[in-house]
Amino acid sequence: MRDLKSKTGYDITRQRKVHGPIWQERYFDNIIRRVRDFWHKLEYIHQNPVEAGLVSSPQEWQWSSYRHIAKAQNGPIATDLVDFPAEGDHLLWPAPWR
Repeated sequence: MRDLKSKTGYDITRQRKVHGPIWQERYFDNIIRRVRDFWHKLEYIHQNPVEAGLVSSPQEWQWSSYRHIAKAQNGPIATDLVDFPAEGDHLLWPAPWR
């Protein structure tokens, strides 16, 4: 993560001809254990440009997978459709301790 932030931060500031931080100082990983966790995180990601005031709805953000997943239209990012069980508590990988 450090290398990604370093390289992209340097390139972005150079191209924009600005100085200062691009990325947050820290990040928090999150283990997606259940189907509902996946869909909640995906919805959070889709809402980020809306919350930032960049667009009024997620389908307007051209770099989002929202349009593809909602089957409204293809976006510029190739995404695989996910086919999870409908049950939100379904584990995404075997958990023998449960």
